Amino acid sequence: MAKDEKEIVEMIVKYTAHKGGAKGTWYVGAAKDPKKDLFKDHGVIKDTDFWVYDFGVDTQELGRAMDKLLMMGYDGEAPKSYNGLGFYVYQKRQHTKD
Repeated sequence: MAKDEKEIVEMIVKYTAHKGGAKGTWYVGAAKDPKKDLFKDHGVIKDTDFWVYDFGVDTQELGRAMDKLLMMGYDGEAPKSYNGLGFYVYQKRQHTKD
């Protein structure tokens, strides 16, 4: 089920706290195709890296959630416009591309 702003923030904060590491070691992003962004564009390894993705209910909710996460100290780049409702987070490693 698609998530609203509060659910997106809670999901990412809970997941990253459970896996560990400072917020700045995690990269958050939004994309039309979050799987492509994670595994092709950022080089996340599906079986060994920590990552999660889902979808927001609309672009306004997603935008507010991304802004809040970046202000909390997560790494990432707020897109100028949202082309889709997908969002993701992964723990940065030497092989990932930020």
